[in-house]
Amino acid sequence: MLEPIQPLQRPDSLPVSFAQELFYYLDQSEGPSAAYHLPVVWRLRGALDAAALADALAAVVERHEALRTTLILERGHLTQRIAGHGAVSLQMEDLTPRSAPEAQARTAIRDNVAGPFDLEAGPVLRGSLLRLADDHHLLVLVLHHIVGDGWSIGILMKELSECYRATRERRAPRLPRLPIQYGDYAVWERNWLQGPLAEELSAYWNERLRQQVPLLELPVGKARPPVRSGRGGRHGFWLPSTLSGRVGQLCRREGVTGFVVLLATFATLLRRLSGEDDLVIGTVFANRNRNEVEDLIGCFVNTVALRVDLGGDPTFLEVIDRVYDAYLGAYLHQSLPFSRVVAQARPQRDPSRLPLVQVMFVLQNANPIPLKLPGIDATPLPSERRTARFDLSFAVAETEPRLRCRLEYSEDLFEHEQVVQLARQFELLLEDVTDDPDRRLSRLGEK
Repeated sequence: MLEPIQPLQRPDSLPVSFAQELFYYLDQSEGPSAAYHLPVVWRLRGALDAAALADALAAVVERHEALRTTLILERGHLTQRIAGHGAVSLQMEDLTPRSAPEAQARTAIRDNVAGPFDLEAGPVLRGSLLRLADDHHLLVLVLHHIVGDGWSIGILMKELSECYRATRERRAPRLPRLPIQYGDYAVWERNWLQGPLAEELSAYWNERLRQQVPLLELPVGKARPPVRSGRGGRHGFWLPSTLSGRVGQLCRREGVTGFVVLLATFATLLRRLSGEDDLVIGTVFANRNRNEVEDLIGCFVNTVALRVDLGGDPTFLEVIDRVYDAYLGAYLHQSLPFSRVVAQARPQRDPSRLPLVQVMFVLQNANPIPLKLPGIDATPLPSERRTARFDLSFAVAETEPRLRCRLEYSEDLFEHEQVVQLARQFELLLEDVTDDPDRRLSRLGEK
């Protein structure tokens, strides 16, 4: 039984969480990179109260210490400090006097998303409101991953909406009380990772990764550079509704989720491309399994390494079983920070690759929490981010009646046309395995 997370008195500085520590050292070793930025962009049409929106953002920042955090390295120890009021402000930019304001806005969005953060000086969140007309604005918010995650973005949108309404209605926001702050979680995490539960988690990952983890060598179009640049591209595509329906039928028949079937298909494709039976594929868990952190902005998400053995020419149904076992084990042991898992696995360090995991597969929320401002039509826009954290990432959103997919790839390694072809190979393979899941991997593609 885990001890509850308790609120602590605030000294001048607090220890950082393991996730913060990881992102800080990535920032120091690789240099600031937009790959670790979490941007959201909204087109706002209607009579916007810009001052109320600025006040609403300030209220959310005041409510969550993580958004007022900076990280300081002192005498070899990394600590976090909480800034006071006014740590973040909404920057206003009027584009109406300029020619082609939409083009100017796209440039401003790219600059906002790509601009570096100073993690020691702050702020770690920046916001811009671009005015294109009296009733037309673009809201750009960029949060560094060191203090947030995808779940945090949903909280930010929900609370920004409520604080805007409250400001307009001259009342207090109707938001749940926060029993703790992120700094309290960081202290708690450091303490419990010295206990018996952490030892149990470590034993599991030691067993899973005790044998040498092979490098995943995919056929790429470019020579791997000595150091990753972080430049990336994206290719989005939809799976046909008939194929999406067949995936659902297979899931129901085998009693597994769509995530497992799609991950098993992706693993099968990686095996075909690399010739490797022993695969390590990363995925992420929200890691918010405690009530105290459900409504808290902060970086809780944890990367986990799914090690899947596809040796022995299994049938696809057997691949599903193996992937499910790997996923279930990872789910039950997800709380050990990825940095600890990497340290235990001791992979060969190579500045051209991320340690342990080079390829990711994630299931995305198909219905993100919207921004709801009274009297405003708010539409989400692409963020213009052109980065890649991994060599290759496959994201799927379970939408009806079709599955929405996106491949994010390192432009250091892949040409865009290669990735388009890879997406087509995935679709054809998915057709094969849903048509005859009893077929062995060596016979896939045969008619």
